[in-house]
Amino acid sequence: ERILFAVEDGQVTMVTQISYQGRADDFAWVLPLPDVPDVASLDTFPQAALGALDANTGPQFRMPEECWASAELDASGSPGGARDGEDGDVTVHIREEVGPYDVAVVESSDPMRLVEWLRGNEFRVTDPMLPYIELYTEEGMKFLALKLQPDSDVSDIQPFRLTLPGQAPSVPIRLTSLAAEPEMGILVFVL
Repeated sequence: ERILFAVEDGQVTMVTQISYQGRADDFAWVLPLPDVPDVASLDTFPQAALGALDANTGPQFRMPEECWASAELDASGSPGGARDGEDGDVTVHIREEVGPYDVAVVESSDPMRLVEWLRGNEFRVTDPMLPYIELYTEEGMKFLALKLQPDSDVSDIQPFRLTLPGQAPSVPIRLTSLAAEPEMGILVFVL
């Protein structure tokens, strides 16, 4: 996963590369947020731009030949148009189509109502996600939910961009750990 944060003028813009393998109807991404993003900031982002950023900023290691014999590697190979509304007990801050995505930003003080709303609107929420959604809800977080529009395919998945008020970028590791592959790396750029 690659995430780019740009912090400027009291706002944090976040671009996340979403990698996914599976069926298009099973794709959903649920991200806790401290605030409601600027609806005008919701957009896709060129995959090539993230790839170029990664290629041009990645560290390069050149070990002298005599060091290779003594380097011990472990098994992994590593050294050592918005609307605000109520839908039951769920507040819908944003419901938009953005590129290939159906996007919602929602919140509730009741985590089960939030999950019911997400599931009722066909955003995939698995049972292992429930304790984390409850925890983030207790912390007062809102949730960005993405799913592919019915006419979109997995090949249409693109990085997603949003802008929030604030100065502190954050990566919601608790929920990310459920959707991630074991030992999945997260690369974060902060500008």
